[in-house]
Amino acid sequence: MTEVKNKEWINKQIEQHLLETEGEEYTGYEAGIEFVQLLIEETVVELSEDQQIVLNGLKEFYAVNHSSIATLYELHKKNMQTDSKTVEIWKAYRELSAFQGFQVMQAFAEWGLSDDSNNRSNKQLNKH
Repeated sequence: MTEVKNKEWINKQIEQHLLETEGEEYTGYEAGIEFVQLLIEETVVELSEDQQIVLNGLKEFYAVNHSSIATLYELHKKNMQTDSKTVEIWKAYRELSAFQGFQVMQAFAEWGLSDDSNNRSNKQLNKH
């Protein structure tokens, strides 16, 4: 599993990229875009099977709750239920380390922030 890179690593990568691209025939803007794309590719976290099961469960809970905080509470509350889907999610959840749990929450947040339907429903809720 790839770890998200820290600030020091990113700064070293920027310095290296600037050295490698010195004197090339494209603008700083183009170089910046290319570099950011490379950084994004390197910092993508691949989730384990257990993490993916928990993430999918959170997405399903969100579809019912329409609230990120209520969805996390729902995951906690569901530990007493015995339906097979919930048991599968909780079994996977119990296998996660604290760090892996944070990675799942990060992936859930990124999913929520990038999903246009979530953004639309939040705007509608804020109008009322």
